[in-house]
Amino acid sequence: MASDGGMWTKAVEFVAGLVGGAVGTAAGQPLDTVRVRMQINPTLSFMETNRQLVRHEGFAGYLKGMASPLYAIAFQNAITFAAYNTAVRQVRQMDDIIQTQEQT
Repeated sequence: MASDGGMWTKAVEFVAGLVGGAVGTAAGQPLDTVRVRMQINPTLSFMETNRQLVRHEGFAGYLKGMASPLYAIAFQNAITFAAYNTAVRQVRQMDDIIQTQEQT
């Protein structure tokens, strides 16, 4: 893989951001679901909220409402990764040009 910022490099960066965003969302969604349930019914403890969730909806209940944030955050991270790495390459290229001019 070339470090010149070709299409392959940009695609890998985009996919890395996409996967990173998706994994981060999937990892945090169960806690977010429990947090929202606790806000709706503040008299329940963390453990009781979890028990009720699993009892009434199964483990799939932890993933309710995950589709929208999954897509949004995954694509946001993908664009951020690709844009950041493109900017870093451009700055390095400009720095190389400046150093070359200073040496002559």
